[in-house]
Amino acid sequence: MSFLKMISHDINDIFGNYQGVIHVFEDVTDEKELEYHIWKLANTDALTGLANRQAFYEYAKRITANERIHLFYVDLDNFKQVNDNFGHKAGDEALKATAMILRQVFGKDFPARLGGDEFIVCVRREVTLRDIEDMAQRLLHLMKEQFAASEMWSGLSCSVGISVNGSMRNGIEPLIKITDKVMYDAKKQGKSCYCIRHDNDE
Repeated sequence: MSFLKMISHDINDIFGNYQGVIHVFEDVTDEKELEYHIWKLANTDALTGLANRQAFYEYAKRITANERIHLFYVDLDNFKQVNDNFGHKAGDEALKATAMILRQVFGKDFPARLGGDEFIVCVRREVTLRDIEDMAQRLLHLMKEQFAASEMWSGLSCSVGISVNGSMRNGIEPLIKITDKVMYDAKKQGKSCYCIRHDNDE
């Protein structure tokens, strides 16, 4: 795809009377591609290819205050043991596998890597509670299958915190904190599971 920039100049005669206009077209494809490349570097997690923390917060700014959203906070269980026992390359591969599964499960949504072994997904579309539970169960199932395929990852699983119908009236940060807390509730229940909190929960 090519990008053209148009510059217009009025044409006047020697007396200053308007005679017409001339349009000059400049090919700025290289410039636009460089801009996109810089934007992508700034907003993409280099390891997994998912959106990074900055991109997630920029995305959240476009959500209106009266919207209700669903957040999934995903954290790998026993991830440090993989790095300690098998090295960071094994850990990096586990993170990339997690990103691949998030794309599979949340193909219509916005998954991002917040950092380390923590991921978040924003679901803005109309879904039922049953849909949300199905997504969580599918995520856990695929993660379990993936991690069982490698001896290095055999101790890995994931815990998922979910906030349903979260209000954006106070911005995204309170919702992230709530969902993070719910994820730790899942860890306390034995890991490799999910917990759900509704916006009106006390």
